[in-house]
Amino acid sequence: MDWDPKDIPDWQLLECLRPHEGSPKDPFMEELQRRIAAHPELASVWRELQQQDVELARLLQTVPPRLGLEERIISRLGTELRIATPSGSDDATTPDNVQPGWVGDGARALAGDQLHAKRQISRRVWIAAGVSAICASVLGGVGLWLWRRRRRTGPPSPVEIANEVARIFEQTLDEFGTGQPVSSHPPPAHARFSREIRLYLGSTITWRQATVASNRAVVFDITQPSGERGSLFVLTLNLPDFPSFPPYFPQLQTSRTSLGWWRESDIAYLLAVLGGPRVYQRFLKPPSPIT
Repeated sequence: MDWDPKDIPDWQLLECLRPHEGSPKDPFMEELQRRIAAHPELASVWRELQQQDVELARLLQTVPPRLGLEERIISRLGTELRIATPSGSDDATTPDNVQPGWVGDGARALAGDQLHAKRQISRRVWIAAGVSAICASVLGGVGLWLWRRRRRTGPPSPVEIANEVARIFEQTLDEFGTGQPVSSHPPPAHARFSREIRLYLGSTITWRQATVASNRAVVFDITQPSGERGSLFVLTLNLPDFPSFPPYFPQLQTSRTSLGWWRESDIAYLLAVLGGPRVYQRFLKPPSPIT
């Protein structure tokens, strides 16, 4: 089957031919140049298509290919080629019966059904694949950013806060008791001392500030007359997962620290003591009898 360049639509010539491809004497290239001379707006469309190719190539180089994308594209190309060139077709033209006068690169690309089918698998297939990969990568990045942002802005879990408090307590033992005395320098009004803490005659309390899970906290360092040490971390943070009363047994233990947490209204308390469960219990008022 022979192809007359005059029968090829404008968009097909623009997509299949490039300035650096083919000979100037190629009938298809000559026809394209004639149309561009007759319709100058085609020249701007041609330049725009070339710019799109350059931009697409640049974008594809910055995006890692999706897993299996190459196999899907190759499979799609093979399917399109089989559809365009059915086996046993009587009028299928092969490169062997191409007319000698049509030897240019552009003519060779459009001469027979098989080669023409390859061109018909338009550059838009590649653009669609490239855009799909870019969109998938961008959406994946946006999704990951939103997920991380949600984790950062959402309330942390009790265990996350407790582990952070235990770490701060153990790493700042050198600073224990070096803060402001409560008697002479009251803490901020929002940092109320818990009424559940048991104090003895001779107990000393100082306070300092710390950052717990990106939240400011007031830390009350308590030294009992027996020398036992514990810190009460106070956060003005609504944490509904915290129990409404202090647990009698520590909820978290490390090799050096026992820790429990509770809340009173919109204030969260975390008590970290240096020692085991018995030391922890001596920092809490005994449970009230059930009546």
